[in-house]
Amino acid sequence: MANVLVKIRVENYDKWKSMFDKFVDDRKSKGSKGVTIFRDTEDPNLVIILLKWDELNSARKFYEPRISKKIPQKGGVIEEEIYFFNEIEKTSA
Repeated sequence: MANVLVKIRVENYDKWKSMFDKFVDDRKSKGSKGVTIFRDTEDPNLVIILLKWDELNSARKFYEPRISKKIPQKGGVIEEEIYFFNEIEKTSA
């Protein structure tokens, strides 16, 4: 299982979340298996998104235009960092 961790700072969380939710079907059709969203306890506009993907290549293909800045940021994203990880181990605690 591949994972993508996206760290963003947004102008307004609710505005960003509304835009993010519009792309559920697009993410699913391209291999996303689920999303967990975290917000900073002191700065609600600092958001971490952890996405599970069927394959790392699918995730990279989905995010490549954003990494290369071929598509503009939407939903009021001010800053964005994207990291790709392969899951290697799970433990019980």
